[in-house]
Amino acid sequence: MYSKQIIEKLALSSQSLDSIQQGVETGVAEVRSDSLKTHVPVSVVVTGGQPGALFIHLDGGAGDRNTLLERQTLLAMLAQTGVIPRHSIHVSFSGGANVFYTGGWETWVTDELPQWVASEYSGNVDRENRVLTGISAGGHGALKIAFKHPHAFRAVAAMEPVIMPALDWPQQHTRAAWWMLDASARAVWGEPFPQSFLSQHPPNIAAANTQQILASGLEIYLEAGDEDLLHLQDGAEFLHRLLWQFDIPHEYHQVRWADHGGYSIDDRLIEALAFLSAALAGGNKQSRNLELTEAEQQFVDYVLSGGPIRGEPVPAGASQGSAETELTVMARLWQPLKKLAEANDPDMQRQYGRLPDIGDQG
Repeated sequence: MYSKQIIEKLALSSQSLDSIQQGVETGVAEVRSDSLKTHVPVSVVVTGGQPGALFIHLDGGAGDRNTLLERQTLLAMLAQTGVIPRHSIHVSFSGGANVFYTGGWETWVTDELPQWVASEYSGNVDRENRVLTGISAGGHGALKIAFKHPHAFRAVAAMEPVIMPALDWPQQHTRAAWWMLDASARAVWGEPFPQSFLSQHPPNIAAANTQQILASGLEIYLEAGDEDLLHLQDGAEFLHRLLWQFDIPHEYHQVRWADHGGYSIDDRLIEALAFLSAALAGGNKQSRNLELTEAEQQFVDYVLSGGPIRGEPVPAGASQGSAETELTVMARLWQPLKKLAEANDPDMQRQYGRLPDIGDQG
């Protein structure tokens, strides 16, 4: 959707890609981390030439800080067409994906890196201006860090995250974990295993930290391709269902025909960044509680009085609402039935309903 929007807007623009990129600043640095006791290779892309929203990008196992620099043209186009804020700071780094952003990498992402950005780029890096995204192992890291520290970020977007569809360590050489050997996991998460892994597994963290996540208002975006090479669509679906069960608001996509990376990744990245940008702007929620015009109220009264059932025509001048008020009109029409259900079923107060278990049908 957004890739088409970008193409259309650029076609109507008199600016060339060269002129669009002129407003982009890039840089690399070796930044000292006390928590990691080393210097971390960092990359930066600044759009708009002014301090703006902070996007922290966590890459996957095959990526490093150069991956962000390779996307500077895409980021420039997104800023130019308004998909992301015109003024934004994007930072990435090397090294964390190799260990799934465990240990000191959490402090690096939540504290040290934002502080460095603030000092070097005069950026506003407070929580309401800071978002986190990641791909593959970076998606795992983004969810893990955001779920453990939900008050540190306004939103998190995880693309094809490396998540197992389980709350316990799966059996070796099965679909849930065929791509992660016990020995490899032990080398990353250490002993005592598997407790060391399970305590850092995003579904377990979300289950344990539900109230803090809800209280923080953290906005969550989750996606995976349905033909993922590593079968990571299973883990994404599992986490989606867990978030649903615990009534944690989120956006979830299973992307048809998409694999683990490949040709689809830029379009999917655009969607993820658009979600994060919407979260920074306060969300795209439309009110269902606006003041109705006399004509709109007349239509509501006509329906609630049973006019359509009696076959009466819509009163002259009655209106079903504008694009802005149509949801309010609809909400008023359903209000009597909703009140009856609310008096009968406390689950009406939930974001998501409790769905019945359909059992094993396959």
